Amino acid sequence: MKFAGFFALAIVAFSFILQQVLAVTSCSCNGTVHPVVGDMCICGQCDLIVPAYNTYIQQCPDSKFADLERYFGMHCKNVENTEDCEFFKKLPGEITDAYKRCKDDFDSIHDDCENCAGCSF
Repeated sequence: MKFAGFFALAIVAFSFILQQVLAVTSCSCNGTVHPVVGDMCICGQCDLIVPAYNTYIQQCPDSKFADLERYFGMHCKNVENTEDCEFFKKLPGEITDAYKRCKDDFDSIHDDCENCAGCSF
């Protein structure tokens, strides 16, 4: 139960960061305006990234880790990799596993975007 507060706080921080990223709502590709998907401008043959991102948002909503992200900011300063932070290591396995899975999923979506000529972030 003690970590429920940490979890709730992590959700708020992550949500704030994502709101800042989502402040830009459209992008342009070859003169055509497209909606921004998360933090990505998706054009051309990169349409498969959209369903992957939508699945990510459903499984890893902004609110899920916002408080945790805030605590990382307070307790993991000067630590390049969050998973190396002592605070992170002391969290229950179900929280760290979910965090790692969501982070990996997001990184994978960005990798797909980088590998598609019509996608940028």
